[in-house]
Amino acid sequence: MIVDFVFRGKTIINGRVVDSTIIIDNGVIIGVHGPSYPIKSEVELNYSSRASIIALPGAIDLHTHLRGLRLSYKEDEYTGTRAAAKGGFTVVVDMPNTLPPVNNKASALMKLEELSKNAIVDYGLYLGVPENSEEVYKLLELRDEIIGFKVYPQDYNKKTLAEVFEEAKKNNLLIIVHAEEPSLIKENPIPGYRWLTRTIEAELYAIERMGRIANKVGFPKIHITHITSSYAAHLAKMYGFSFDTAPHYLLLNSNTEKEKKALAKVNPPLRPEPIRFALLENFKGGIIDAIATDHAPHTLEEKCKPFKDAPAGIPGLETTIPLLLTMFHRGWISLSTLSKVISEVPAEIIGLNNAGKIAPGYIGNLTIVDLSREFIVKPEDFESKAKHTPFEKFKCRGKPIGSIVRGRIVYLDGEFHADRGYGINITKYHKYYKEG
Repeated sequence: MIVDFVFRGKTIINGRVVDSTIIIDNGVIIGVHGPSYPIKSEVELNYSSRASIIALPGAIDLHTHLRGLRLSYKEDEYTGTRAAAKGGFTVVVDMPNTLPPVNNKASALMKLEELSKNAIVDYGLYLGVPENSEEVYKLLELRDEIIGFKVYPQDYNKKTLAEVFEEAKKNNLLIIVHAEEPSLIKENPIPGYRWLTRTIEAELYAIERMGRIANKVGFPKIHITHITSSYAAHLAKMYGFSFDTAPHYLLLNSNTEKEKKALAKVNPPLRPEPIRFALLENFKGGIIDAIATDHAPHTLEEKCKPFKDAPAGIPGLETTIPLLLTMFHRGWISLSTLSKVISEVPAEIIGLNNAGKIAPGYIGNLTIVDLSREFIVKPEDFESKAKHTPFEKFKCRGKPIGSIVRGRIVYLDGEFHADRGYGINITKYHKYYKEG
């Protein structure tokens, strides 16, 4: 028997680092054996003699802005998924706040087509909250091709919001929420002080508001994204919501915004140091469910505008895993925890029951990292069109060197090996065999 792909070397299995042979055929892991297991393959990566290289379950970013459509000058489905592959992500789930917004069937079909034609890693799609009831039901015709709905602050007062919650419950779709109560936020033109007018209270009130709506319809699956405080983490947990945060909320604070200005402007804003520190301690303690990049690309020219005029958003696909690996080296998290927050739990949140682990029957996605590789973050080297980051010149220890998607090398050691359109919609994952 000749299989498609074999990896030999260190891997994460059931939370432990072990030497093994991972066998992938027809897109699925069909065996995990000892390091010397005999098997012939079309492609083999053998890192048995390199102790610093480890295969993690393929990383999943459940919050990515690939832009595209009329915002393709910021990013598009091809450049964004190249950035994902280089950053170690094998799956990204795209957000609907593009132009036109993906909150109607026509734009959703356009977006799905662009993803299908251009993505080089696998992908999912969230839809926006529609403007009217008729469009809600038109969008539900695509229920088998989407992950769920994204709720932004501007959606909170839409009459269709309760309908979206009800239909999400009926159709087992995810509701992912940007938690900032719109009546409690306003812009602040002074770098370093946006946290004063986009407050933690706005975040907490929003979570409570989502809880009240959810209670009325029997609690659909709700995920609170990019939380910025330990208060929000514990409140979301109290309601039974899943939640994530992003590396910039763990590592940067409002002084970074003061120093780097619009390069560190993001919504919700960076918080003062005590708030950041408490959230980081929660992360170290295993309280945070998942890490998402919130990859939000804008052009460097846009980010260099006066602070009050510059758009909010930080690109993260190419920095997130190196930053997490650096946290591992600092002793803040284990490799098992790292694997859970970027692979296993995100798969559970978005409803993939055969992804996020290295085990027979699971999708053959791997993120290969070199724990010893050190480098300085240089945004000019990004694959993303967004050539900027508040992490510029940050020294990282640990780097993704390979992304394997369904048993195929998409990216390895600085070279891409997949063409536009290789990525598939993750809603098709159920067609792959899962043991048991």
